[in-house]
Amino acid sequence: MTEKAQQTIKELLAKLPKEAQDTINAVDWIKISEEIGNEYLFDEGDVNVFQTITGLVLAGMTSPDFYAKRIEEEVSIGTERAEEIRDEAVKRIFTPMADKRMGLLKANLKGSEPAWHQNVDFILSGGDYTAFFKKPENDSGNGPLTDQKV
Repeated sequence: MTEKAQQTIKELLAKLPKEAQDTINAVDWIKISEEIGNEYLFDEGDVNVFQTITGLVLAGMTSPDFYAKRIEEEVSIGTERAEEIRDEAVKRIFTPMADKRMGLLKANLKGSEPAWHQNVDFILSGGDYTAFFKKPENDSGNGPLTDQKV
């Protein structure tokens, strides 16, 4: 990837939340995208373009829905081949990132089961997920009615 494109994408990625940056940095997407480009016999310019398109998707500047179309147009290859390349990038770049993110989320949620009143608060709030971030008032899981005999 050209220095200018790499610097621009680095600046865009720096604006993302820390969790997103950590997820993206967990995979060496620049190297992998170069390998994919070389496997599909791209010349150096096309590899740079492919890496830039991939970086823009990661930074949220290009919709993933248009990833294959952008590859097709920018690298001047057919639709079928662009979709193959997209599938390869999804398998080797995006899926490992998603797996890493899911692992981090699961680790953060480990041992934190919502109490019944958090579910009720969620429903009564019309879908406000912050109900699950509030700590229960006590550890019994009985919620705010613990002083009362049921």
